[in-house]
Amino acid sequence: MKVICIRPSSKLLKNHVYECDFYNTQINQWKTNRSANTSKTYYNNRLHIVGFGWYGTNSFTKEDGTIIPLNGLYDARPKVKTVGEEILKAGDIVVCNTNRYKNFIKGNKYKVTEVIISKFRKKIKIEGYNRLLTYNCNFKKLGEQESRDIYLNSVLNGVEIKTEIGIKGVENKDKLLLEILSKSILDVNRHDLSIVDWAIEKHSKCGLIREDFESLLSKSLSEIIESIK
Repeated sequence: MKVICIRPSSKLLKNHVYECDFYNTQINQWKTNRSANTSKTYYNNRLHIVGFGWYGTNSFTKEDGTIIPLNGLYDARPKVKTVGEEILKAGDIVVCNTNRYKNFIKGNKYKVTEVIISKFRKKIKIEGYNRLLTYNCNFKKLGEQESRDIYLNSVLNGVEIKTEIGIKGVENKDKLLLEILSKSILDVNRHDLSIVDWAIEKHSKCGLIREDFESLLSKSLSEIIESIK
């Protein structure tokens, strides 16, 4: 559904229309005194803007200008099974869903080399990475159609999917390098290092070296913009 921002933030613009895929304004009760069995009623106040994150519902209205209804629930988020819910085997491809890992890049594809399932834990090992990773929502298995397309492309055209750890496994390398440089430019704590050196230092586990940035730095601004569209 479409919503309009009425309270701007550092990321959102006032009166701009955004896509909302979840909100919860349902009534909850919080016990204030268990012995006296007294409680306080309150409304949830959570809304998710696609591509931006979580905000309070009072910062938005519906597209027609009316308020987000109280005691309501809207959930249009795609129902994606996590790795822990999938039947997974060695050789399958999973996609990283988060930026929380230093060694893995959000949106990148990685090949599973080992699956370990015990009574209490489910873990996988990723090709090129020695440690075991716990099954959770930070990874998802590729769908059947996408896996089939990758296999056919590999057999018919000899195109192998990149599943390497770090920068080498990135399909759009220039776009990622530009994001890394942008963060380095805005970081006030560079410790007197150059923009490139600080970018390498902050992302050392991705295997970044100065030569990775040479092709990007030799391009004009218009060429860089065109490459990341």
